Amino acid sequence: MASEKWFRTSALASLSVFVTAAAPAVAADQTGSVGIEDIVVTARRTEENIQTTPVAVTALSTEMIKQAQVGDVAGLQRTAPSLSIATGAPGGSGFVYISIRGMPALNPGVANDPSVATYVDGVYIPRPSQGSADLIDLQRVEVLRGPQGTLFGRNTTGGALNIVTVNPTGDFEGQFRIQGGNYDYRNIDAVLNVPVVGDELAARFVYDFVDHDGYARNVTSNSELKDRNSHYARAKLRWAPAGSNWSATLSGDYNIIKDHGQFVGLAGVNPGASAAIGAINAATTLAAYLHNNAHWYNAYGVPFSTNPPVGSNYGFLTAGSRSAYNRLEAYGGNLTIDGEIGSVTVKSISAYRYSNAIGLNELDGTPAQILAAESAYKSDQYSQELQLSGELGDRFSYILGGYYSTESGRESSVAQTFGSFTPAAPAPNFGFSLNYGTVKNISVGLFGQGYYRLTDTIRLTGGVRWTWDKREVVLLNRTNLA
Repeated sequence: MASEKWFRTSALASLSVFVTAAAPAVAADQTGSVGIEDIVVTARRTEENIQTTPVAVTALSTEMIKQAQVGDVAGLQRTAPSLSIATGAPGGSGFVYISIRGMPALNPGVANDPSVATYVDGVYIPRPSQGSADLIDLQRVEVLRGPQGTLFGRNTTGGALNIVTVNPTGDFEGQFRIQGGNYDYRNIDAVLNVPVVGDELAARFVYDFVDHDGYARNVTSNSELKDRNSHYARAKLRWAPAGSNWSATLSGDYNIIKDHGQFVGLAGVNPGASAAIGAINAATTLAAYLHNNAHWYNAYGVPFSTNPPVGSNYGFLTAGSRSAYNRLEAYGGNLTIDGEIGSVTVKSISAYRYSNAIGLNELDGTPAQILAAESAYKSDQYSQELQLSGELGDRFSYILGGYYSTESGRESSVAQTFGSFTPAAPAPNFGFSLNYGTVKNISVGLFGQGYYRLTDTIRLTGGVRWTWDKREVVLLNRTNLA
């Protein structure tokens, strides 16, 4: 059976307006000292002290991240309330899914937009496959809760995770760290800052390497599971001419992650399920196959039983029929230009992001070919954002912005369901299913927010946004390919 579907949304427009009274911001979590650390945030797209920022934001400085022993994006959920970060499936081991206030984004596909946006140096990261880099050489991390459409390029309802990396400086400096552990764990971090022309032109280079053996093993394929090999590199070049209020920062990064997938083990088989799956008799055909299979015994150390005792723990060995794998590659670059024209501050962010992920997950943990899925996701995005900000008089300040992005991508999945238990006896009426799709996304947004200071402690805040989205999707679905 084959079917093709084509969808197109010609124009989607949305408008949101809100007015709020300003209130003192809640300070970031304490680092153990008596005083409150002065933290500069850009939650409202301008630099200001967190103590005077009237938004729901948690900010973490570099020192706070170190003291909390946060080494990757997933570890941030220990530092901010209402923040939850999951890594791994669906999609692959390197995927990152961020949820704020219970609003998750668990679909890695190109045709779905997350409810929580991720920004790195002001650049919108569109896909979960592009947010898995380790947290190295960061200036700060900001967790913003609630809708952010009147301040950021992309409109989101759940919030935003704003990551700011360290800019090059005029000092020659660097750092180097090596860590090791069991399972042949190795981690290398390196940072090098090089002044090219005094304080005017400087470069900064960052590299991170992680490698460790698997914590589990598939005895059928004799392959490790839950291992990791990753490389991450970033380079930034900043030019700030002397005597000028303009600067330009060029940045590029590359990330690759490889592993052999997650650990999946079978807990048991329901012998009464034969009616539910038709021609396959779980009590006889499947049970007999597993009972006589040497790989099952090598993995679990006991004969197969359709009624395993309560509390059975087979350890970190499995007997999956196929070798799982994941490979994720992501890279991009951006150019940020900012300066002043009279009393107006101007900022331009031009960016390109690319990601390509492919993986196979063996989902039943047995030598029988019951359930396995292979998926692939690819995304190319170009984006441009322009911001204007300033003050009118002593009481009113504002920020205006425009955003444009175009993204093309594709996604595919091949699932094997109830394949043959033995080479000579394939299960009838079961086989493979294929899903393949190409996606084209275009988004245009205009946004603005203003602040009017009534008194020294009370401010009125108003914001507005206009959005136009276009999405073209071509889907191909096929089943029973076996």
